[in-house]
Amino acid sequence: MHRDTLFTTLARLLLLLAAATAFGQNSQFSSTYQTGTPTAQGNNVTVTLSTRITNNGTADASNVTVTLANLTAQNQDYGSFPVVTGISASGGNVLLSQDFTVPQSVYDSWQNGGAPVFSISYTVSGNSASDLIQAAVVPQDQQL
Repeated sequence: MHRDTLFTTLARLLLLLAAATAFGQNSQFSSTYQTGTPTAQGNNVTVTLSTRITNNGTADASNVTVTLANLTAQNQDYGSFPVVTGISASGGNVLLSQDFTVPQSVYDSWQNGGAPVFSISYTVSGNSASDLIQAAVVPQDQQL
């Protein structure tokens, strides 16, 4: 990889990680997740990713779209869960599950203490909003 390209990629990654951390701490939403059994496909892994998205805010959210963010390539996310009509305020939640194909290195990072980052877009009180939220793992022997 060319040195300038490597620097640009690393700078973008650091910026997005900082944003994910900042948004995740003050987000209206939180998330927990579990992964299913992975299927290797060359340098990629296809895995079922299940997540419980919780609305911690004081207003109901509608038209909720949750996307598995790709922090290394702008505008090239790994895919989205089906759109959720609404999530009630003050602890309302929804369980989503979807197969995603991600690079082996991304899956490995989840297995070694990293976690998926979700981009969430929604409408609250008539206004469009979006956040980044980092999911927290739930051990396989516990219910999501």
